[in-house]
Amino acid sequence: MRRTTVVVWDWMFILTALLIGLLIFYIFPGKYSGFNMVLFAGVPFYLFLVGFYGLVWRWIKPEGSVNYITHVLLMGLVFMILFFIHVYILLPYFCDGFNCLRP
Repeated sequence: MRRTTVVVWDWMFILTALLIGLLIFYIFPGKYSGFNMVLFAGVPFYLFLVGFYGLVWRWIKPEGSVNYITHVLLMGLVFMILFFIHVYILLPYFCDGFNCLRP
C-alpha cells in the first residue's frame, strides 16, 4: 500500500470520529439519553486514536534494531494524555459532571 493511501485512511478515521462526535453531541443532543451518550462516546474516541496513531507513527517509529521500549513508553504516554482529556474534560462537559449516569 502506498504511503499517501495510508495517510488518507488515517485522516478518514479522524474525520469520521469528528463527524460522529458532532452528530451525537451537537446535532442530536436531546435524542439520546446521557447514559447512551457516555456509553457511545468511546466510538469516536477510538476512531480518533486509530487515526492519530497512524499519523504519529511515521514520525516516531524506531529504525533498525533500536530498542522499542522508548516507542512503547512514548505512545503509552500519548494515549494516557488523550484518555484523560477525554474522560476528565470532554465527557464532563457533555454529561454535566457525569450526572447522567446516576439513576
